[in-house]
Amino acid sequence: MFLIIDGIVILIIVLSVIANAKRGFVKSVAVVAAGVLSVAVSAAVSVVLAPVVYDSFAGEIIMDKVAENLGDTDLSAIISQTLIKEQFGVQLPEETVREALKDGGDIQGKLASMVSELTGRNVSADQ
Repeated sequence: MFLIIDGIVILIIVLSVIANAKRGFVKSVAVVAAGVLSVAVSAAVSVVLAPVVYDSFAGEIIMDKVAENLGDTDLSAIISQTLIKEQFGVQLPEETVREALKDGGDIQGKLASMVSELTGRNVSADQ
């Protein structure tokens, strides 16, 4: 994927140099340098501005849309079915999963420790 993006960027730079070569070499190099500089500045500034923009504008909207789309989805059933489907060798009752979800906190860690207890193997939340 990154190779495709790199190829597109190189193609844009080459086409820009060719298109601007008629106007003059110095002007062509200045246009390409300005483009590269603008990408570098935007990458540096986006690291600082992204959290601010997300917190100020997008965060609440995204959370509302996710909550709206999840609606009445029973996450405990989905998690229980996933544990069975992914062949962890354990069936956690939906009620047990529901309790872990209700308490909040480190849900992955809680589920991993439940699977570890039932299987007798060490299961980390990263698996």
